[in-house]
Parts: sequence; structure tokens; C-alpha cells
Amino acid sequence: MAHQGALISGFYGYSNMGDEAMLSGMVKLLRQQDPDYPLTVLTFNPEDTQRRHKISTVPTHAPRRRLDAIRNKVRDPERQAMKANPVFVLGGGDLLRDGADRPVAQFWLWPMQKAIKLKRRTALLGVSVGEIWKPETKELIPWVLNQVDLITVRDAASKQKLEALGVTNPVHIIPDLALQAVKSLAQPPQESSRPLQVGISVRWMSNRGQTVDYSYAELQREMAAIADYAASKHNAVIHFLPFQAFDNYYSNDDDDYIAILEMLRHSRQSPDFVVHRYFPSLAKLTEVMGNLDVVVGMRLHSLIIAAGLGVPVIAADYDPKVTGFMAEIGQSDYSVPLREFKRDRVIPLLDNLLAQPQIARDSIAQGLSQYEAQLQTLKPILLEKLFQS
Repeated sequence: MAHQGALISGFYGYSNMGDEAMLSGMVKLLRQQDPDYPLTVLTFNPEDTQRRHKISTVPTHAPRRRLDAIRNKVRDPERQAMKANPVFVLGGGDLLRDGADRPVAQFWLWPMQKAIKLKRRTALLGVSVGEIWKPETKELIPWVLNQVDLITVRDAASKQKLEALGVTNPVHIIPDLALQAVKSLAQPPQESSRPLQVGISVRWMSNRGQTVDYSYAELQREMAAIADYAASKHNAVIHFLPFQAFDNYYSNDDDDYIAILEMLRHSRQSPDFVVHRYFPSLAKLTEVMGNLDVVVGMRLHSLIIAAGLGVPVIAADYDPKVTGFMAEIGQSDYSVPLREFKRDRVIPLLDNLLAQPQIARDSIAQGLSQYEAQLQTLKPILLEKLFQS
């Protein structure tokens, strides 16, 4: 097979472990077709991305700087990289949505439009479609995607949304790309002396959705009460898992470690909890998560990676992408909308999973197997659309 090259665009280089897991899975997927396939990634932090993934990188503008670049027509290294690669890939993640204070979908579709104009072969890989309420977004999405060579989304709800918006190109469902990067670990020993291990993921909710019908402060109190219950009732070790955090500074925008600390103010047993500051790699994260008995998660990839490791999950469902994933793996009964995320609703679910661990693990494995099977259908299409001249 003749060597080609693909330029990949997504939310990379921002210290978000979910997005880094998706990139790792995308690289693995593309190189299954051709181990020598040249890949280049547009990233906010080229050095970090190159270190993590051993891949060529091109610096990209931060979101607001990119918009400035569009307006001012400054020198565009992304365009030069696009000219050098015959294939352009956008994904994965929840890139097609409206933001409360920024044009999210417009921002991510801008390089796709450039690639189309340059007559690159184009693919949308493993994205979700979130809340869309702006007329300009509803018009832009079908206009761009009806010119794209390959469209894949990671849940059926996203496929339905695109079709409802007027996307007439075929839309395929592909399992979240992070699952390609997660290798199953040996199940932890079930000795009586081993305490149960419960993982919890929380996040801030800035720039998420059009309306808010819950109290974030109340959500913090409820999550803290659930953690306290698991520790006292089940003698569990509670692990708080940051998925977006930074090794040497704090962010005032979207920092899970800060969100964890704020939530712990409402806990009576926080001195006994294990609060992970930062995970330097996906391997370190999966090392911890593979030994958990259940994960209660807000971050989507806390649920995806846990499920990929065979760990039962309870979702604090804040976004359509969470709803969609839990439906895809047959776990909707364990997906609780934020407005309903109360201890009285969640604790019985937690008790059930911890009381029947093997049944819970078997249910996760069955749902995940069906979800991942969709990739086998897609691989020949991927090969045809992206790898053949």
C-alpha cells in the first residue's frame, strides 16, 4: 500500500486525558491499516503531544486566537500542514455543539472547510453531536458534512441528530476511539482482606449547554454524600480521578482537581479519600482504574475507560454524549441526569453493583462487545475512503 499522510485535528494538547486517549486510539486504528502511515497532529502543545504519542505535530491556535487569525488573515501553519497531507481527519470528541459563549461547532468545522477547499480527502471520526440551538450552526453542519468523504459518530443519537439537520451523506457509528487504546487488565484479587475501590470523577460545568436546570452546589453536596456513604457503609477506598488537570499549575476555566477540592468541602470523610493530583499518562490512569470495583463519573471518559477495563459505571449524565454512550453499552439504567442526581437515587444503584460484582462486570462486557462490533463493519469503509488513492 502506498504511503500517504493524514493531518488530524481535535482537542489535543490541553491535558485532557479523555482526548489524549482518543488520539492514542485513533493512531492505533489508522496504523492497523498501515503501520507506516504518516500522521501529523494539530495540537496546542506540540512538545507534550509528541512525547505522549511519538507522532509529528503542528502548533495550532488556541480557540480565541484561531478566530483572531481568521479575521486578520495571519500566517496559517495549519494550512501549510494541510497542503502537505492528502487526508484530513477531524475527531474525536464532542466537537459538534453550540457553546454558551463561543462558536464551538464553527470553530472545529473551520479547518474542515479549508481541507475541502484544498480537495483533501476528509473524515469525521468518532464525534458526538451535542446541544445545537443556533440557526447558523444548524445551517453550517449539513453544508460542510455533505461534502465530507467519511462521517462516523460514536452513538446512535448523534447519527439521528445529523440526519435530522439535513446531512445526507452516510453516517456510520463507531465505538469511542479511546477504547482502541485501552487494554484490559487482570481483574483485581477478590480477597476478603481487600477493601472495595470506588472511583469518582467530577468536573466543572462552564460553557456546557443552553440552559441549566440543576444547582451545581447541590450536585457537589450529593456527590460528597455518595462518597461518604461508600466509604462508611462499604468500607471502600474512594479515589477521585482528575481527567483534565495540569502538572505544574491550576486552571481557572476547566480543572478537575479544583472541582474535586471544591466538592470535598461538603464531605465528612475527605481526609480518608485518595485524591489523585494528576495523571502523567494513560498508562498511569488505567493502572489505577483497572483496579476499581465501580466508577461514578461525570467525565465521559471516566465511564468509557472504566467500561473498557470491565469496571461497572454509574453516570452523572450532564450531556447528550454521556446519554448516548450509556445507551450504546446497554447501561441506561445506570445513567442519572444531573437534575435527578441525588443520593437517594444513586446509592441503590451503587449498592446493587457492589452486591453483584460479577453480574455487573458481565453486563458491561456484553454491552461493550456489541458496541465495539460496529468497528469491524467500518474498517473496510475506512480503508476505501482514506487509504486508497
